[in-house]
Amino acid sequence: MRWRSTLLLALVLAGCNSGPRLVKVSGTVTHGGEAVPFVTLYFEPDEGRASTAMTDAQGRFTLSYTAKEEGAVAGHHKVHVEFRRHVPEQKDREAILAKYDLQHSSLQFTLDKDTPDLEVRLD
Repeated sequence: MRWRSTLLLALVLAGCNSGPRLVKVSGTVTHGGEAVPFVTLYFEPDEGRASTAMTDAQGRFTLSYTAKEEGAVAGHHKVHVEFRRHVPEQKDREAILAKYDLQHSSLQFTLDKDTPDLEVRLD
């Protein structure tokens, strides 16, 4: 009987880790060598849920998978950006959007391990 309890517990615990493998990703966004503040990044994996982040005043970001989980699904991602209306006007905003918005971006990254210093260049 004891072995059945142990087996049941092992099966339950194995099922708790059935989500996608996440990697933690932080870094900076630049354009022309300068930080891009208050831009929203979208990392869209080939399969699964997208991760997002908004840069701070120095262009730094940390990706979030959910409201409670940092990171992104491991693997290949297409990346696009968006500026929110409520943030200060960004220098070169229109040029950045013309190249890196949802319809035009060809920016891609492969995330296979934790990355604390990813540089996203919007040049």
